[in-house]
Amino acid sequence: MLLRRITEHVKAQNWFAVGIDFFIVVIGVFLGIQVANWNATHANIRTAQAAVDNVQAELSSNRERIQIWIDNYETLSKHALATLDELERPEEQRGERFVVDAYQASSYAQFTLPRDAYNDFLALGPSKALIDEDIRQRLVRYYFFLDAMSLTLKNVPAYRSRLRSVMPHDVEVRIRTKCPPRINVLESSIQLPETCQPELSADQIVRATAELSAVNFKPDLNLALSDLHLKIGILRLVLNTSQELDAFIEDTA
Repeated sequence: MLLRRITEHVKAQNWFAVGIDFFIVVIGVFLGIQVANWNATHANIRTAQAAVDNVQAELSSNRERIQIWIDNYETLSKHALATLDELERPEEQRGERFVVDAYQASSYAQFTLPRDAYNDFLALGPSKALIDEDIRQRLVRYYFFLDAMSLTLKNVPAYRSRLRSVMPHDVEVRIRTKCPPRINVLESSIQLPETCQPELSADQIVRATAELSAVNFKPDLNLALSDLHLKIGILRLVLNTSQELDAFIEDTA
């Protein structure tokens, strides 16, 4: 329609009308570009905000996982300390409690935390520039610290393999069957039961106590206990930092 009008005005050499028509075309194109840019900008803002919201949700769910791991490591520490106390007693005075504590203290698993939302955040592209600079920098520093601590958190002390290499197999099976850990694959967590009474036979107690007492695993146990205390300290720091980061995002975003 507009093109036909311009053509008619050119044929009639009505240059004033032609100028108005071209002005209308330019304004229309300009407004179209502005609307498109506005839509693109707001789409990027929504994408950026969704990414931040997803990271916050991930931080929250990971804090629950971290607390589970802290509780589990504290349980392992109790078993390790109880085992050290039993090792100070004569072999003939060590019983089922010694066998159970020694085994439960070896129930290590590698610590991991999901970070899918943060990986999506890193892949945002231009939309990431729309997120507050302080939020971006704090997220980077938080996950950098997690990466730096990952080797320590994933370390499984030698005590686990040393202890389980000498524990009679039937005794280990009995403890695992009667006192199974609660493993949550979706939450990447493991929890030991608060109490464990496997009701070992007298023969099993005698054999297990003799096998364990014949091996000097005390140095490995000391290292494992030190490792547990280090991990608990790191995870408490990560937990507190995550809470502070979440609060900062909430106040800033």
